[in-house]
Amino acid sequence: MKQPRGETRNRYPFFYGWVVVGVAFACQVLVYGMRNSFAVFYVPILNEFGQSRADTALIFSINVGVYGLIAPLSGSLVDRFGPRRVMAVGVALLAMSAMACSQAGEIWHLYLLFGFVMAIGMSLAGFVPNIAILTNWFVKRRGTAFGIFISGWGLSFVVTIVCQYLISMFGWRNSFLILGSSILIILMPLILVFHRRHPSDMGLVPDGDTELDENDTRNAVAAPTASFVVDKEWAATEWTLLKVLRTPRFWALFFANFFIWGIMENFLVAHQVACAIDAGFPATVVATMVTVFGIMVASGTLGGGFLSDRLGRELTFSAGSMIAILAIVVLLLLGSSSPTWMLFLYGVTLGIGLGINGPTLTAALADMFQGRNFGAINGLAVMGFALAGALSPWLGGLIFDITGNYGLIFPLLITAAGLSIVLIWLAGPRRVRQVPGKAPKSRLE
Repeated sequence: MKQPRGETRNRYPFFYGWVVVGVAFACQVLVYGMRNSFAVFYVPILNEFGQSRADTALIFSINVGVYGLIAPLSGSLVDRFGPRRVMAVGVALLAMSAMACSQAGEIWHLYLLFGFVMAIGMSLAGFVPNIAILTNWFVKRRGTAFGIFISGWGLSFVVTIVCQYLISMFGWRNSFLILGSSILIILMPLILVFHRRHPSDMGLVPDGDTELDENDTRNAVAAPTASFVVDKEWAATEWTLLKVLRTPRFWALFFANFFIWGIMENFLVAHQVACAIDAGFPATVVATMVTVFGIMVASGTLGGGFLSDRLGRELTFSAGSMIAILAIVVLLLLGSSSPTWMLFLYGVTLGIGLGINGPTLTAALADMFQGRNFGAINGLAVMGFALAGALSPWLGGLIFDITGNYGLIFPLLITAAGLSIVLIWLAGPRRVRQVPGKAPKSRLE
């Protein structure tokens, strides 16, 4: 039986998908607020345990590596069991591991708790499961929905300045205790009460206005509408992990993730505070810069999602990467005589650049490989981020330990951003999803 337009069982005066976006947004802020605040925990942990920068940064590297290895599993678990069970377990692991970090007596305790257990919790409650859910709820407004969701990652850096304040008032151990309990109290009720896997769970359809056969809603929920499809054969393919592993265009997106997020973003998140303090800026000023950076990420993410829906994924992503390269050049030029505005110029440009790229790259993957297995496929793509992310923070610390500065890492970061631009054009999401107002491209071979 076909549901007439406007007669889906919506008990709210707006499309419930935006509630799902709101819950996912809250997860981004708090889940990644914990990891992204590592930069302000890094210096006091470095001072307390007396380890090298490489050994201390290894805490962060282990977290990113384990997170990526668990990502395909977390996507599959949500595909199979739904978000509330899986994400509730993730929140519990994240909160308990954070609180346990307050009792660490040796550096290896933080390797285990922050690096391993917390990473599993983050993977089960963070980006991958939420993207799998939002892909079901939105098609035409996918870039916009992803933009709102991923802007929470940017605002997670606001947690950094909160952490800096907590550390200055109560010490780093009590700060972990406060953060862990806050995450449990806030996120657990939101996930259990409000999160939903499919629009069909509430008698709805994607975007709130598409006509679908009621019996086919669950299977078609992530399928694009005809007006947005360029290559119908590609879009109709039932993508599985085995199929995408044999698809060069998937690997192009995988390595775009590897370079821009794995190498560049992870080094900067782990070391940018130490870089700025080494350049002579006070810790409170640096923490404020990181907060501004996060706000700019959120702003860039909102704009990036909107623009990529209209200009195309490749053009939008290229612009974001070029802005991020400019930020790296500014960071390279920082020194003891640099004015404060240069530090904030770095934070603003990096935030806008990474913000634009966040929803754009994810939306490109969803455009090309959507379907019932997208959670696992997206998790596999996140492994690209994690493989490089496990190496990049540790390598940056090692370079500093050997040379006494971070200078050698900056050419690598610029090269990584440039390669990511080449790779998204090779992947060619424009050949699958039509940009509104532009003529369809020719069919793929």
